[in-house]
Parts: sequence; structure tokens; C-alpha cells
Amino acid sequence: MYEELKQEIMSAYEKIANEFQDKISGSLITLKVDADTYITRCKRKDNYHLTMDDLIVVNSEGKVLDGDNKEPDFRFFVDLKVMNEFQWMKCMVHSTCKYSYMWAQTGVGLPPLTIAHAMNYWGEIPVTAPILYSRNDDLVEYISEEVLEILRHRNPQKCRSLFARKMDAMIWGEQLDDTIELVGTLETLSENGWHVSTECDGCMEYLPYALVDDIYHLYN
Repeated sequence: MYEELKQEIMSAYEKIANEFQDKISGSLITLKVDADTYITRCKRKDNYHLTMDDLIVVNSEGKVLDGDNKEPDFRFFVDLKVMNEFQWMKCMVHSTCKYSYMWAQTGVGLPPLTIAHAMNYWGEIPVTAPILYSRNDDLVEYISEEVLEILRHRNPQKCRSLFARKMDAMIWGEQLDDTIELVGTLETLSENGWHVSTECDGCMEYLPYALVDDIYHLYN
């Protein structure tokens, strides 16, 4: 029943790995099939040699419907909370592509440095607050609230990515193909930002936000 969708997701994983430099193969795709059904990747001891068998069908309560003896990756539950609040979101990607992943580790947002950034994003690509939790806290709940705190104050249809500090980059959209293309866009912008930051010792000169606003609305 879900084989065709799983094949599309596998093709998306291959594109992320081959075209967007996901060398550690830690990316995660969650696709919302309907209001109560999701396809995501199971929790694995390693991220290599992903197969169709690693894709599982899960309901909105986290119960695995298709995928015997498998559990969702914990990031799926973050996706579930975010997508439940923003019902229009149909796809969520956690990217561990080289530069997006590196930028997430810096703990700083990515300001608009280029016209390409302004064409795709309305302002800075934000980063979540530091992860400060005790062993008794629920990590999924903590990360979810940090992500939602940003999205409640930013328009998530204009700000379609963020960096989950010390974890990965999160990208979302209404369709799988468009979301995967944005993974590549974010990787390019992260690479540009990384080189600019290191070459000028962190003193980045970014585009004026009035200009970013005009460019974004021109292309969107």
C-alpha cells in the first residue's frame, strides 16, 4: 500500500547522499501521508546502507503500523509535535549534509549573505536555544518546544528551515520534492556562510533586511 511512497522517499535519501554531501548518512525524512499516518525511518545502530526495510509506517501516537520490531528515530517525535501544530506541513527533513550539519554545531543563526539566500528565505535562518536539560527532562519535549518557540514567532512558510543546535538542520514543506530541493539550497547557503565566516574571521557582512524583504517577495 505504501510501497510507491517508500520508493519516492528512498530516491530522496539517495539524492541527499549523492548530490548534497550527506557523508554521515544521518538525515531523516518524515512524510505525512494523512492526518493519522506517517512514513519515517526506524531507529538504527548505524546510518549506513539504508534500505526500504528501514522505512516504517507510524500513526500519530507513535505506534508502528508497518515495520515489525522496529522503532521510530527519536527525531520523528519532534517532527510529529511540529507537524501537528502546523497542519499544512507534509514533509520534514533533518539534514546532516556536510555544511548544514557543521553550521548547526556552531549554535548561531545564518544571516542573509547572498541574493540566493534572500530569494529563498525571509531573513536569517534561526537556531534553537542551547540544550539545557537534566536527566529527568524529556529531550523530545525540550527540542520540540525550542523549535515551536521559533516558529510561533516566525512565519514558517517564509522561514522554511532552522538549525537545531548541536543536532542537525530541519527543513519542511508541503511536498517531498520541494522540501528535498530546499535541503540542497540550505546546504549551498551553509557552505557559503561557512567559507565567508572563516575567511573573514567571523565578521560577516550581510544584506540589509529591507533588501532581503524586497528580494524575497519578488521571487515568492
